[in-house]
Amino acid sequence: MKTIDGRCTTARMLVAALAFGWVSCVAVHGAMAQAQSPEQQACINAVAGSAEKVGKQQAKESSACLKAAGKGTLAGAAQACLTADLAGKVRKQTSKVLAAESARCGSVPDFAYTSGAAASAGAQTGRLLSFGDVLGDLDASALACAASPAGCACQTTVAKSAEKLASTRSKLFLQCTKNALRNGASSAADIAKCVDDAGTADSLAADSKGKIAATVSKLASTIAGKCDAQEVTTAAFANGRCSSLTGSALATCIDERIACRTCQTINDGDGVDVDCDLFDDGAPNGSCDASLGCQNPSNTECTDGDACTVNDACGGGSCVGTPLAPDLRAAITVEKIVLDAQDTTHLQLELVTLTASPFAPTANTLSHPDGWVLEALSTTECSFEASPRAQYRCRHQASLLATTACDGDGLYQLGLTYSCSPDVSGCSLCSGGETVDFELDTSPFCG
Repeated sequence: MKTIDGRCTTARMLVAALAFGWVSCVAVHGAMAQAQSPEQQACINAVAGSAEKVGKQQAKESSACLKAAGKGTLAGAAQACLTADLAGKVRKQTSKVLAAESARCGSVPDFAYTSGAAASAGAQTGRLLSFGDVLGDLDASALACAASPAGCACQTTVAKSAEKLASTRSKLFLQCTKNALRNGASSAADIAKCVDDAGTADSLAADSKGKIAATVSKLASTIAGKCDAQEVTTAAFANGRCSSLTGSALATCIDERIACRTCQTINDGDGVDVDCDLFDDGAPNGSCDASLGCQNPSNTECTDGDACTVNDACGGGSCVGTPLAPDLRAAITVEKIVLDAQDTTHLQLELVTLTASPFAPTANTLSHPDGWVLEALSTTECSFEASPRAQYRCRHQASLLATTACDGDGLYQLGLTYSCSPDVSGCSLCSGGETVDFELDTSPFCG
């Protein structure tokens, strides 16, 4: 296990279009670090910017779940809805992060970068936990719109304003990082200044242009008009971490919680070491851990033992996550009978498979009708495609020799074994297998 500046951070690693719960650490070269090349800067900026879109998409999913819970239109549990990703939009954005990483990170940065996986996971988890900080467990906290129209409107409006605040903080950090890299930042500590150094222009602590302050002010106005004036504030946020507060005090509390989660997201995704507990509210009071992780209400690590899920998150004190799968699709692209110089008959086949990244398949078995002998079987090509989705397109070729058969009719089964590229620790699917069943109807070739 490697370390970041002498410590190991826990991140819900996301690989390819998918997130897995595993611990990863990346080496930073310490004293050898130097100003990053244009290529390295492009990698850092592309991965971080793309990962922020994962966070924004997760926020949209959370908002949609809140609205549906209020209207009573959810089929299942409201908290589980947060990570269901039924339309696959979070997964699609995650695929784009990995595609950006593949395209831009040939020259791996020395700092301010862990992986597209960690950045994506951090962005999604940060938004999930920010949402939970405001409202708490959604099954307990979502107010029914029919019974409390004002309470319902208060929750949805404040949640939207809180996300605006999270987005503002993330954008400021991204811009500050770009400027720092362009100006010769040579270590993770230089990037950390974009979070907690009030003397660094455009850092989160400096808020040089007052964008954070303005957004907090708007949040306070929203709370005053949509919640306090309707006397629904206490009920709307009774299960969140800012319960019992109203008005500007509630806005400040929400801002501190978002500051905490933004800081943790940066620590986990960018490999820096900011004291988030001190940063969020100016006091070392245990209000914010160093890294995100996945924690349940009792503040213990949330693990379900299954690494093959999209970013485990905590729902009602237990882990929930979107299961992943290789999503195998296959087609026959070559099917022909060949007679060689010795008048021996061969059946030549090629199948093309598409699998969700990081699952790269290799052909290892081919069952066939009687009267044939398998001569050769191989995976001749397996290439990564970043668009329109992160996937592997692989070609598998087989040659069979006719012994007693007079046609190729019958049932066949191609056996595949998966490997994950990049490797994913702890995911059983990465060493698993799958089969492709198909049937042929060929012309007879015996005299």
